[in-house]
Amino acid sequence: MCYRDQSQPDLVALGQFLRDPEKSLLQSQIPEKKHTVLFMVNGLNSALLDQLKDDNVLKNHKQCDLYSVVPTTDLNTMISFYTGTYPSEHGILGDYQHLRKENVSYCYTTFLDRINKRDLGIYGLTPQMIYQLPEITPPLSFKAHTLLPNYIKLDPYLKAILKGQSVSHYQSLTEVYKKVGRILKTSFKPTTIVVVITEFESLMKQGDLTPSLIEWLEQFSKTLSELTFKNTNVLVSSFHGAVRPDASIVLNYSKYNKYFYALPSIEHRMTSFYVREEFQPQFMKEFRLDYGGLMALFKTEELIKLGIFGPEQELSQYGEFIATNLDNN
Repeated sequence: MCYRDQSQPDLVALGQFLRDPEKSLLQSQIPEKKHTVLFMVNGLNSALLDQLKDDNVLKNHKQCDLYSVVPTTDLNTMISFYTGTYPSEHGILGDYQHLRKENVSYCYTTFLDRINKRDLGIYGLTPQMIYQLPEITPPLSFKAHTLLPNYIKLDPYLKAILKGQSVSHYQSLTEVYKKVGRILKTSFKPTTIVVVITEFESLMKQGDLTPSLIEWLEQFSKTLSELTFKNTNVLVSSFHGAVRPDASIVLNYSKYNKYFYALPSIEHRMTSFYVREEFQPQFMKEFRLDYGGLMALFKTEELIKLGIFGPEQELSQYGEFIATNLDNN
């Protein structure tokens, strides 16, 4: 996690570029062309590119570093990209959250109570109430085709954002390249194609370039160099960088449960804790003794003031404390 430098381009700026290039920090980085094909390779980051051979096309054509948004969950980052807004603006703040008024901890993607695994409808809640759909899902101002791996299903929020746009699924990258070629061949108006690739992230091991990762990147780079799309920008980025699977911290829940009034939220690399007021000093002391070398603990209000989640707003979904893993890329 890092401080959000508003002068540096980030994932939101990339989404803004597709909507209105003149308002994006990336305008000077990307030449003006009729079509745009954007490969979003989850797990890819600059540190990995730096380890490739000097003649690698990805390494040679790197334009700039892009910051992701915080938190860096898949759902959170995809929504920031497609809406051109930060988490504090679009309201999706991780995979899990807690509603204080209803006293319900839930999962965004399943719309289920985390404890009883029941639909939130039994509490009188609707997707519109949770996702704030009317306020933060303006129609995309560009014609977009989104290609997703077969196993990714759209949750209610993404369905609302992509309503009216073309969404299809693929089994292999070979199929992707053929689909992209067919779309561009029949597109007479400016067209944007977003290809979401999760295969690379599934190969990640401790954030290092293993032989399987090198082979994947070399083949991907070779294919990109052979693509011949006329008047088309071919861009490569990522919703978030590498995530080390061995950097996940398992909390001693039996020890700390007495301090909580709700289940921890967000996700496993960045966790929000809902701590009873009378136990907060003791919680901070014990947590820093047990996990001080593994996780940094903050009062949530401190991070909100820093603008970590975007423009400063009241973020009542979070607990009183947030901890982030120190050993992630």
